[in-house]
Amino acid sequence: METPKLSSAALRTGALLVEYRGDRVGLLFHLGGLMAEAHEHLARLNPDHVPDLHRRFLAWARARG
Repeated sequence: METPKLSSAALRTGALLVEYRGDRVGLLFHLGGLMAEAHEHLARLNPDHVPDLHRRFLAWARARG
């Protein structure tokens, strides 16, 4: 039976969850900074259309429960 391959995004997500274990607020601050940087870069590339980046950067990391 072949082992399923994880995407690079899944691997990075897992690494962040390990690194920030027990510090969800720290994780969200880190991701928020990355989201702001990505937003700035995308706005420079295409000022007429900057996508909503919340789901990609923050929604998956919100505290559950």
